[in-house]
Amino acid sequence: MELLLSSLNLSTGAYNALRRSGIHTIIQLVSLSAEELLRIKAVGKKRYREIANALDNAGIKHKF
Repeated sequence: MELLLSSLNLSTGAYNALRRSGIHTIIQLVSLSAEELLRIKAVGKKRYREIANALDNAGIKHKF
């Protein structure tokens, strides 16, 4: 079973930015590098930190 982004505690802006870029699952999200994540439109340093913190708080390992 793939976990959906909605299971993370993300702001609406961060969630929508990821969804618009085609990221729908946590597996897709954690496969990204920091550079790939920052290339997503509307993901700057603040949203980058928010996404990384949400994954950390959920105990999910990631590359960034």
